[in-house]
This record gives sequence, structure tokens and C-alpha cells, in this order.
Amino acid sequence: MALSDIRIHDVENRWESLALSLQAVSGWAGLEIDYCSLCAALGLSLMTTSTGRDDDCLWRWMAYGRDVRLVEAAALFALRLREAHPPDAARNLDRAPGFAQHFEASYQPIVLRALENDQPVLAWQGWPAPRQVMWGVITGPSDGGIGLAGVTIWSDGRTVPLVGPPVQLYVVEEASPRQPSHDELLRFVIDSAHRVLHNELDERWGIVTGSRAYDLWAKRLTGDSVCPPCGDRDGSCHRRLARSVTYARETAIRCLEHCRGTAARELQPLIDTLAVQCRGPIDALAAARDENSADLLIRTSSGRQTLAAGVRAAQAFEQAIVAGIDELYRYLASAPAAG
Repeated sequence: MALSDIRIHDVENRWESLALSLQAVSGWAGLEIDYCSLCAALGLSLMTTSTGRDDDCLWRWMAYGRDVRLVEAAALFALRLREAHPPDAARNLDRAPGFAQHFEASYQPIVLRALENDQPVLAWQGWPAPRQVMWGVITGPSDGGIGLAGVTIWSDGRTVPLVGPPVQLYVVEEASPRQPSHDELLRFVIDSAHRVLHNELDERWGIVTGSRAYDLWAKRLTGDSVCPPCGDRDGSCHRRLARSVTYARETAIRCLEHCRGTAARELQPLIDTLAVQCRGPIDALAAARDENSADLLIRTSSGRQTLAAGVRAAQAFEQAIVAGIDELYRYLASAPAAG
């Protein structure tokens, strides 16, 4: 298996670059893993994220913390990963003076050694615009950029050079992928969702999730500036964040439908209820998703209040999702694992 055979294929409404990267690696290793199952296992299907920093673009919020469950989720599919450094060490590295030289001296040799051993490397940031904060897979050296190249989202399946140093790396040390049972997948998915919705992630990641993230989102819409780094020329940042959230909830619904068929009879109504609850944020953010509506509403104070009301409605629906997840979490904790 040549690393050059790894490909990320762009599919409409699939924006989770880490899930796409992991899917590409598993496909290269011989197992096609469902994208929606990967998003759910990674905790991304029900994750709404904020850094809480005013100097971050609103849309970039959904690029942070994607790897909070990466090592464990990859292991569920029998992919063994090794992180280059702890998550807190990666925070704000892209802003640190001299990081490019530090990467070249300390991390590039690690990447090149992995490539020599036919081990792909998952990388966050460093890709060319507009994928600067996305994940991708480093697959080989390059004559351009920083000397490394790979595949990432929105590249039409082509290999592209990295133009800056990535701030987080995971070496895929072993890839003998397996398909977990529906029961294994559901238990892992519900555990990931429980942690994300209750904001129970290690503080080393530097993010907040769940209801608190919605608070910060609504605050941006009703404050002096919706997106200080980008200005308030249009509603694109808010719209992209809304689309990211709603596309994610769609993957949650599909994963639940995937697991339902083999679930115990008494568990099926809980799964069905949760799937319906996941439609709430999608409906609440309908105006925010629409280009014409969002760009019009963002221009006036009353319009931004309308968009904020949609965010608050999505937040309220998400509280129902929390209740649904909690009920499933308690049931699975008390029920023996299948098989």
C-alpha cells in the first residue's frame, strides 16, 4: 500500500476534515468506515465548540477540539495513533514566534521518519487557504511549501503541499482496521456525546462545548461585532458555523439509524426519540443556514437579534438532546454489552 494512494474525496455537506482524514486512512488500509459513524464516535456529531476568544473567527470555532476523542475513537476501529505532543502544548502554536523553525528542527524529522516507514500522519493546520485550520493526511515529502505534502478537504482529491507548520500531528503507527459491532459503536458514541454535551472535556484542550458554547455564540450576535477578525460585511462566518452545526446533527441522526436495527427492543424507542430531538437544532438554525437570509439579517441590530434567537432556540433543543443522551447513557451503563 503506497501512501500516495490515500485520497480524501469531497462530498457535499461533509465538513468534518478529521473524520474525512481518518476515513481516508482506514480506506487505504482496507476498511471503508462510514463517515457518519466516525463523526459520532469522535464526538463531533453533537459538538458545538467555542474557544471563548474574541480574536477568533466565528466559523473557526468548529475547527477546534476535533481530536478530543481521536486516539480512543481510532482504537475502536483498530487504528493505533501516537500524538506528537499533548493538546495543551499545541494551543496557540500557530501564533508562537519561531514555531516554524521549531517545527522544522523537532517535528519534521518525526514526520519524515514515519513516512519512510509507510505510516501516514494526521495533521491539523498548515494547509493552503481556505483549509488553513482543517485536518489532513501527510503522505510524502514535497519540493514546495515546507517540504511536506498530503491530502485534505476541498482539494478535489489532489495532493497539495503544506504551506505552514501544522500545530498537531498524529502518526498512524498501526492500521489493521476492524468494524465494531453496532452495540460497541453505540456505547462509544453515547459516551462521547455525554462528555461533549456536558462540557466534560479535559481543560487542556482550551475549548468549551455544549450550552456554554451557545451562550458565547449568541453573545457575539448581540455584541458590538459578530466576527472581529473578519468584520461584519456579511453573515458568512455565522452562516458557516450554523451549517457546520446542522451538518453535524445530520450525521448523528444517520448514525443512530445505523445502530437502531440491531439494538435491543426496549432501547429502540430511546434511539428513535434522540434522532427526532437532533432535528431541533437543524430547524432552529434554518434562517442562519440560508445565504440570503443570514446576509440580510446580519446588517441590522434587529436582524442580529433574530439570528441570536435562532441560536437560543437551537440551544434549547440541545437541552432536550442532553436529556435523551443521559437516558441512553444510564440505560447502557446498566445493560450488559451484547455478544
